Amino acid sequence: MALLIAMKKPIIMFGLLLLLTSCEHFTGASMGRISTGMSKPDVIRQLGEPKSVGGGGRVEVLHYVEDKGWWQSDYYFVRLLEGKVESYGPESKDHPVSDSSPPLH
Repeated sequence: MALLIAMKKPIIMFGLLLLLTSCEHFTGASMGRISTGMSKPDVIRQLGEPKSVGGGGRVEVLHYVEDKGWWQSDYYFVRLLEGKVESYGPESKDHPVSDSSPPLH
């Protein structure tokens, strides 16, 4: 019986460790790793998969959301022109950046 209890503890600890390390969350602070001219794969490597993607033609916009808890979120965009970062930064949930709207900076 003692052996069974001793075996359960490492299994539970491993499960908790796996759960904690598998939850990658986007944060607005990670936008500091982005620079103009980066490729889309480089952006995704730095920020993770976007929440949504928009745009058309030569422009693609990656939308990211930082969950701040208590139903509060901050919104960010990375605007790519011909596959390279043209602009990036915060955006408004009500007025997201698109392929036709000008970049915020």
